[in-house]
Amino acid sequence: MAASGGKWSGGKFYSAAKLAEMDAAKSAERKTAGGLNVEKLKEMGNEWIKGDHHRIYFNNLAEMYGLETGRYGTGNISSATLDGEKTSNNQARRIASDLKELKIWYDVKKGKFFSRTNYRLYNDRETYTNDIIPKIKAKAS
Repeated sequence: MAASGGKWSGGKFYSAAKLAEMDAAKSAERKTAGGLNVEKLKEMGNEWIKGDHHRIYFNNLAEMYGLETGRYGTGNISSATLDGEKTSNNQARRIASDLKELKIWYDVKKGKFFSRTNYRLYNDRETYTNDIIPKIKAKAS
């Protein structure tokens, strides 16, 4: 007979004390993975957990990069600024297109940022990630 307060999981019985210890370890991992506050990262991105993977994806990359655009009713860019300075509509279109194809995520278990793209970008990926990731880190410290 199993002791009270425990739980069966995956064919194993865990005592209440062991469950509390596992929950505390998991909570600590979630709060300070890689020196960053995971709760703050989750506010900036979308959390994804599946199997052994635990990631936070960031989708508002244009905003994080500092790109602001005004648009015509057709969707074309009518005005643009990059970090508060006016930039050409063509340059803004290229940056917006690149950032739409770029994926940046934080792997909570590894405590590291990763990025990838499936398409050729106007600028290289590191140009964007070297600017965006430090901004994310500053907000999540």
